[in-house]
Amino acid sequence: MRGKVKNSWGFNLIIPIAIVVGFFIFLFQPRQAYAFGLSPGVITVENMGRNMKTERHFILVRRNPSQTDYFRVTVSGEGARYIELTNNGVAELPQGQTEANYFFIINSAKAANGTYEAVVQFLPDDTVGAGGAGKQNTQATQGLSFKVGAAGKVRFTVTDQEIKTFTIDNVFLQDSEVGMPVGIRFRLANTGNVDVHPDLITLEMVEDSDPTYVVTGTISGIDLPLVAPLETKEITSVFKQTFEQGAYRGTVRFVADGKTIFTRDNFRLQIFPLGSLAQQLELADVRLNGETFAPNDLVKFDVIARNSGAALVNAHVVVEISRDEKLLELLRSDKVTIVKGDTTQFTLTYRQTEEGTYQARVYAEYGAKKTSIQERTFVVRVPGWAGRIGRWFVVILGALLITGIILVVVGRFLIAKGRSSSPGPTGSVPGDPPSLK
Repeated sequence: MRGKVKNSWGFNLIIPIAIVVGFFIFLFQPRQAYAFGLSPGVITVENMGRNMKTERHFILVRRNPSQTDYFRVTVSGEGARYIELTNNGVAELPQGQTEANYFFIINSAKAANGTYEAVVQFLPDDTVGAGGAGKQNTQATQGLSFKVGAAGKVRFTVTDQEIKTFTIDNVFLQDSEVGMPVGIRFRLANTGNVDVHPDLITLEMVEDSDPTYVVTGTISGIDLPLVAPLETKEITSVFKQTFEQGAYRGTVRFVADGKTIFTRDNFRLQIFPLGSLAQQLELADVRLNGETFAPNDLVKFDVIARNSGAALVNAHVVVEISRDEKLLELLRSDKVTIVKGDTTQFTLTYRQTEEGTYQARVYAEYGAKKTSIQERTFVVRVPGWAGRIGRWFVVILGALLITGIILVVVGRFLIAKGRSSSPGPTGSVPGDPPSLK
């Protein structure tokens, strides 16, 4: 009996020792704990009209970027039927990145008036892989891995009333030179369901050393672009009024529907002598709407110019078109004022009826300067089989066909004429009665 008791006591001691050893193995086991989150937690969209679409996104964030992680995205709640997921409902956090955007669309096409809410869930799922379900993520993970998902809310309101409402922020003026316009940049967030822009922007500046010297300027709403419903846009424009050299302080006001909707005081503005600020313009891109064109087709040049200097510039784009080193056409755009840091697109068009290979030299001129030249080549030729085999072959083939038709007509005429002029048969005619002698 005593031996059995000793064996039982020794066996029972093994159990707590194993638990302690297992705990320390677990504690020091290499593992990766993945924590994910969403920003913002709630996305709110007000004043959606009927048959409207708007794109929004969650920012998926994490601490550990050691591997690519995939998430199956699902939507639940009353507003789920109006949420359209992108990328087949798969979100991806690429290796090396701590955050990534996932875009979705709110579509109010069939929604009645009211407020809707949906929950968007991001559930870790390595089986979806890069591009869809069923593709296993093959990246190895050392040790233990714990992954948790995240969820965010989408709340939106649908109405059949036209609502005009927007906000202005991030307003600043750009320093300029004597005799040059003053640039302004601002951000407009359209929170309504109709296209909007300010009706008027006013500027009133006072020179620091001479308070009696006041300069005022205005920008009319018709010179500003419209911003679509539920969209946010950075807008740049210029006050055409010019300033004398000096330091100024003043106020900018934005007006809509007869009311001031934004005011900022104590704006600082510095006007330098002409030529003081470095002007720098560069062509960011030159695109054609094709490489090969039929005669008289429209050739379109889209030229993207970026102001990378310290002052605004007045610029226009030039396109020189030549063939066989002979200049045929000189296209010139209207002059446009581009504020510091802004990008502007110029569009010029051209038509050519003669076949051949043409060269285009594209550049922009601003003040006494011009940008570097970008060259493009395009071809004009007759499309289809006629263009491939050449016009002469078509002409020869047509002549042969006409000659063949003439020969056939003449031949048939000669055959018919020969038959009509040949004599009839001589002798007795079968069936005549025998002659009597």
